[in-house]
Amino acid sequence: MMTAIGICIFTISVIVSGIQAVMGWKLTKALRQPAQPMLSDEECPPVVAVLCLRGTDPFLPTMLRRLFALDYPSYRVRVVVDSANDPARLVVENAIRMAGVQNVDVLVLDRRDLHCAARSSSILKGTANLPDDCRIVAMFDGDVVLHPSCLRELVTSLVRQGAKAATGIRWFAPQSPTIGSIARLQWSLACSMMMYDLRLPWGGCLAMLREVIEDPELRDRISRSFGDDMLLGSMLDRRGDKLAFVTQSTIVNREVTSLKGLLNFLTRHMLYVRLNHHRWKWILGFGTLLIGLTSVVCPLGLLHATLRPWCLAGLVCLLVSLIGSAVFTGRAARAKVAERGEQLIPMTPFVVLLMLAAMPVTQLLTLLANMAACTTRQTTWRGLTYRFGKDPAVTLIGEVPVAQIQTYNSFAPDNST
Repeated sequence: MMTAIGICIFTISVIVSGIQAVMGWKLTKALRQPAQPMLSDEECPPVVAVLCLRGTDPFLPTMLRRLFALDYPSYRVRVVVDSANDPARLVVENAIRMAGVQNVDVLVLDRRDLHCAARSSSILKGTANLPDDCRIVAMFDGDVVLHPSCLRELVTSLVRQGAKAATGIRWFAPQSPTIGSIARLQWSLACSMMMYDLRLPWGGCLAMLREVIEDPELRDRISRSFGDDMLLGSMLDRRGDKLAFVTQSTIVNREVTSLKGLLNFLTRHMLYVRLNHHRWKWILGFGTLLIGLTSVVCPLGLLHATLRPWCLAGLVCLLVSLIGSAVFTGRAARAKVAERGEQLIPMTPFVVLLMLAAMPVTQLLTLLANMAACTTRQTTWRGLTYRFGKDPAVTLIGEVPVAQIQTYNSFAPDNST
């Protein structure tokens, strides 16, 4: 009996390890591919870039400066701030004045729907009444520091690959390596592999054809959602439409976070998946199974003499798959961002030891976040409290004006992005 259980554990471990290895290999291969030739100025269609803000972010001034100076010949920026007294509005106006640009419109969210996230309301406002010549809509987050060619890279993939949408990749590389930041880096490694394999877009660096964001079904669903990128990915997947992953647009996030902030970050992102993607059971289930085998089932099996050889072999397969895919994918990402002169965290002995120490922390927080995402019925983000149900799916039940809450910082537990 125990031998059969051991064989079962080993078999499942091998299968899970194989899936993880394949996902890592796919992303590594994509990152190693040479950059495709970009569109010339004459080939670039007009774009509207939308930035939705509630409160400020540590790198917001830098983000705005980069956004206003993109190497793209014809684009207009729409910045949607949550309210007239939002502190982000002053930051945006100062950035416009310093840059001396004329292609930026600042919109104030005058009506927030009570049955969707504030960001969803802002997206609908920012993408309404598009200019007649606009062919593509891009969306960026306030914590994203863009490189000059980012928008051209996204649009090139839309035009050349015949995709409906194109997404960049978020890569964490904190300025100061802490246990929380390293744990988020490790989580994002595994997350990026799954996002690439399952074609899950990242809303922080995203472009789509105008017809996609103007689709009545998508706009209706956004108006009742707690997230937009997973919703878009689910719709594209159901329809069989192409989503292009633009590895040149690997965006480095250098914020530092605490363990408490990380747990809120992970829980909220898993909530986005559960509430908006039709494959959420597979996504959360695979992550939970991988962690459960690595940190619970196989280690406990080592305590039983009959199970020990099977669990040890399974654990070795899992660790080789996890560490191997992380190493190769990390090296490929490092080389990709180095092409434009950026550097990731230097792999000093201290950082290597910190990454080893953070592995069980990452797995524990991910497991807790997955469980919380499946059970929680309420969450707070940047002073807004939402309740989740069946009809309506999302309800805003409490609000602290953004001017009265602590301005965003990387260690604020309910503000981590």
